[in-house]
Amino acid sequence: MGRKMIVSIGGVAALAVFFCVGWWLGRSTERGEAMTSESGDSKQTTFESGDSKQTAWESSDSKQMESEGSSYGQTEPESGESGQTAPESGGSAPDGLLKAVLLGEAQFLHCSEGKTEAMDISGIPALFDEADPLMKIFDFAVVDLDGDGKEEVVLFVIGVAGDMGGKVILYQADSEVYGYSTDNRTLVDLKKDGTYSYSDPTGMAEGGIAAFSGFSRDGYTVDKKASATGTYEGWDSFAVEGQPATEKEYMDMISRQEEKQDAEWHEFCKEAIDAVF
Repeated sequence: MGRKMIVSIGGVAALAVFFCVGWWLGRSTERGEAMTSESGDSKQTTFESGDSKQTAWESSDSKQMESEGSSYGQTEPESGESGQTAPESGGSAPDGLLKAVLLGEAQFLHCSEGKTEAMDISGIPALFDEADPLMKIFDFAVVDLDGDGKEEVVLFVIGVAGDMGGKVILYQADSEVYGYSTDNRTLVDLKKDGTYSYSDPTGMAEGGIAAFSGFSRDGYTVDKKASATGTYEGWDSFAVEGQPATEKEYMDMISRQEEKQDAEWHEFCKEAIDAVF
C-alpha cells in the first residue's frame, strides 16, 4: 500500500512538472514574438548566433519615405543630373567666352574686308604694325556699343610713340567672338552710352559723333549722330541725326556729347580682367 501511494505521488509530480515545462515554453515563445513586435515608430529584431547577439533597428518612417519618394535627407543632384546642362567653366562656355578670349584661352574671328581669320589675342598688336615690337594692348573698356543690352569689349592698342595703333572691338554672337580693328581717329572719347567721337584719317575732311548700329561677319555699321565736313580750312557743312543742320546746332550736339560720362578704361592685365568679368 505504501509503495503504491509513493508511485502515485511520483506520477502526479511528474505530470505537474510536464505541465510547468509546457507553460514556461509557451511564455518563452510569446516573449520571443513580443521582441519582434513594433514599438512606436521602430522595430527591434534580435538575432542570436552562438554566444553573440546582434540587434538591428529598422525605422518604419524611413521605409515610408522610401516608398513615397520623400526628399527628406536627400542631397541636391549634381550638375547635369536634373536634365539641365550647367554652363562649362572657362573659355568653352558662352557666358565666359569674352573673358577667355582676353586671357588668350580662346580664339576670335578677326573680320576685315569681308573676310574672317581665326586668331589669338596675342596677334592683335601685329594688326597695326608687325615691325613694332613694343606695340601692345594698353587697356580695355567694356561698353554696350550698339544698345542691344549686351556689352562689347574695346581694346586700345598703342605703339612706342603712343600715337600709333588703334582700337579693336570684340563682339560676341552666340558661341563666336568677332573682332574689328579701327585706327585711333575712328573711335575716340568713348562714352558709357556707347557713343564716341570720330574723324577721317587726316582729321580734316570729316568729324563728328557716332555710334555702332550693328555687327556681322562682314563688319559693322555706324550711325552718325552729328557730322561736319570740309577742308583743312575749316568745316562748311553740318548734319545732326542725318538731317542738315546749322553750325550752332552741330556745336550744341558736340557740347552735350562732351558732358556725357566717359567709358571706364582698365589696364590690360589678368588681374583687371578677372575683376571686370
